[in-house]
Amino acid sequence: MESFKKTKDLNTNQKIFIAEYLKTRNATQAAKVAGYSEKSAHVQGHDLLNNPKIRRYLLKLLGDLNDKYEISAERTLRELAAVAYSTMDDVAKWNESGVTVKDSDELSEPAAASVCEVSESATQFGQQIKIKQHNKVAALKVLAEYQGLIGKKIEIGLDKDTKKVIKLAYNIKEKEDGSEEE
Repeated sequence: MESFKKTKDLNTNQKIFIAEYLKTRNATQAAKVAGYSEKSAHVQGHDLLNNPKIRRYLLKLLGDLNDKYEISAERTLRELAAVAYSTMDDVAKWNESGVTVKDSDELSEPAAASVCEVSESATQFGQQIKIKQHNKVAALKVLAEYQGLIGKKIEIGLDKDTKKVIKLAYNIKEKEDGSEEE
């Protein structure tokens, strides 16, 4: 990732703001940490996000982080879908004779992604195996919101301040009703 500590066109407060914003995605909090007053932090945070030099560095650093950790909307949706659409029979089989847990090497990638916890313990009745999957309902809800099926349509992984940075970077203007201009 590009280091901005050696950057001459940013002052110390701006560098601190960028570093803190990358951690918290909260412009007001980042402005406070950068040394701006409690009273003006909200306005300063907004102004700093609108600063073209800061915006350019933020976009570069956010892009670098996404590349480094292979973060993408597609991957996020794929992981959510794995949790939302996996079922327990993807990881175990059961019948009147008992439960058989599939070997982890045999699980599909989505089935493995759906597993939150596997544990084994000795009880008075013998070995007990516990398999817990991630919250299916929560994943389904996020996907349904993303698709506009319920509630307000959301964009995965973008908080309000990050959306502002992207809109500013690509000169996306909003209409008076809040919708984006084409």
